[in-house]
Amino acid sequence: IVNEIYLDASSKLNHYKKLDESINSYHIALNSVKIKSNALYNQFYYSKACKLNRNENIINLEQIDSQANIYTAYKTKTGCLTDITTNINHKDKNTISNQIAKCVLDKDSHAVFQGKIHIAPNSEKSTGNQLHKALYLDDSATLNCKPELEIYTDDVKCSHGASCGEINAEQLFYLTSRGIDKQTAIKILTNAHLEEILSLIEDENIKNIFINN
Repeated sequence: IVNEIYLDASSKLNHYKKLDESINSYHIALNSVKIKSNALYNQFYYSKACKLNRNENIINLEQIDSQANIYTAYKTKTGCLTDITTNINHKDKNTISNQIAKCVLDKDSHAVFQGKIHIAPNSEKSTGNQLHKALYLDDSATLNCKPELEIYTDDVKCSHGASCGEINAEQLFYLTSRGIDKQTAIKILTNAHLEEILSLIEDENIKNIFINN
């Protein structure tokens, strides 16, 4: 699947994608986005597990004051591979990019996160931020995380970070001690982990589509 998206000056696009396919399916997609001056591109991506899932973004902030926000939430399952790859290119002054990804990793699953921010020469006062947070449900899950910054000019603000953790034992005990079975309690806590991404969706109808099932 290839999407070619062009945002003209002062335009705005909210791009929503929910992947909910067969556990044995293969889904490979590329989003190529070019953004002109004062335009805003927001991508919201929510993925459940399938055998192989790769979602790649090539985002070009072509002109001054263009902006892109890439928000990703995904789950993995046993025997499945999820690959999230994003390449954001700042090509002019005062361009802004934000990328936040959160995932839940099941046992014997594999995920890859590759995020690259490229600040071209003569792109002063640009801002690029990137953050990935992973929640492990089992120690046998594997995550390969590769954040990158390439900066070829001065006077910019860039950051990248990654964190990982397990289900909070105290929170799990609190829920189970109130009569909630363990599997339901885990589901509540994993949904809460992803809620930071889903809460950014302003359209309530679309948010409900993402959250349900």
